[in-house]
Amino acid sequence: MRKTPIIVMLILGLTLTSTSAFGFVFNYYPDFGTSVFDENNNASPVTYPLIGNLPSPGPFGMGGEAFDEEGLFIAEKNGMLYGALANSFGASVYSTDWNQTYETGHLFFGFNGAYDQYCIDLGTGNLYAVGGWSPILNLPGTYYNNLTIRNKVGAYRMTQGSLIGSLSDFMMTHLTNYEGIIDGGQPLSPFGNRDTYVYEWAIDMSLFNSAKLSEPLASVKFHHTLACGNDLIEREYDFGAIPEPATLVLLGTGLIGAGMLRRRIKK
Repeated sequence: MRKTPIIVMLILGLTLTSTSAFGFVFNYYPDFGTSVFDENNNASPVTYPLIGNLPSPGPFGMGGEAFDEEGLFIAEKNGMLYGALANSFGASVYSTDWNQTYETGHLFFGFNGAYDQYCIDLGTGNLYAVGGWSPILNLPGTYYNNLTIRNKVGAYRMTQGSLIGSLSDFMMTHLTNYEGIIDGGQPLSPFGNRDTYVYEWAIDMSLFNSAKLSEPLASVKFHHTLACGNDLIEREYDFGAIPEPATLVLLGTGLIGAGMLRRRIKK
């Protein structure tokens, strides 16, 4: 009987020592996991030349990586809408090839299929109801002159809107030497800037009740792009359609317990 605690401690110790050094803890919704990088989020509705429906990064030597937008996470719990955006862009990035600075866009979101009803200013954490927006800018090195891509990329920055308020649960974390880290701690890019910026937010869903929207909330879609338009990240979340990991664990435990109890009663 004394061996059991020792075995448990050994397993726990091995688990802790084998954890990636690049593990990350989200502050507002820890169930997002321990990695800010999620390549599964990076499929794009934009068909980039010679790339396909994936981001079209700049060359590694000038700071480009496999993904400028590294992850977009959404969850809803107890009337709060949680989210996190991870990218290697930050507030802006400078291209030596084009001698141009490109700024990040506003984080747009909307309900029931729309994505441009509201936006978050990633510089201030302010939440706005959107009245108008601009596409990517006509700058050297952008996809502005490619009308197909420009239209598909869509909203870049809000031009008109009304302030709803400042999000108290909003923060940006700057991680160094993290860019493009995959499971196991190997960087995707051997060169260039490896910084990653993680924006997190929590929004009270009562701000978007039926009195403010014409129909019940069924889904929410988030949308973010960069001034150059070479990367777009979108994710739609259906409310109530995806059980949380903790809920799945409790449900599974309950089913196993019920099965064992039934088996015991039969015996």
